Amino acid sequence: MKSQVKILLVEDNELDVRMILHSAKKTKLNNNIHVVHDASAALEYLGQCTKQDLPNLILLDLSLPGINGLDFLGIIKNDQQFCALPVVVLTSSAAETDIKRAYENHAAAFITKPIEIEGFVQVVLSIDDFFFEIVSMPDRS
Repeated sequence: MKSQVKILLVEDNELDVRMILHSAKKTKLNNNIHVVHDASAALEYLGQCTKQDLPNLILLDLSLPGINGLDFLGIIKNDQQFCALPVVVLTSSAAETDIKRAYENHAAAFITKPIEIEGFVQVVLSIDDFFFEIVSMPDRS
């Protein structure tokens, strides 16, 4: 599965994007990470994907311009075409209300972004190990 990994990163903070991409270099995740900077661009990207081209995982920030991450999560989880996509919320928020709403909207996981680069590396490695080594993902063919 690792050689086929497609990630959609929805993140507006360029420093966080760079830290995530740097961290991903230690995994196979950097093979195909598509970055968009807001939820509207993410919806447009998903809408242009064929079933086989959909990402295997979405990494989603909550603090986005325009449509916020929680609203984006609600939109895709209520769409038959995208509802099975696993979404990991990766955000600076640690607010209990955000955590609760994310899981109510069927997030696969909620992770508060680490401040240090070493923490980012560990988080990305953990995501890689869990989603692409441990769990089984559905075949899209």
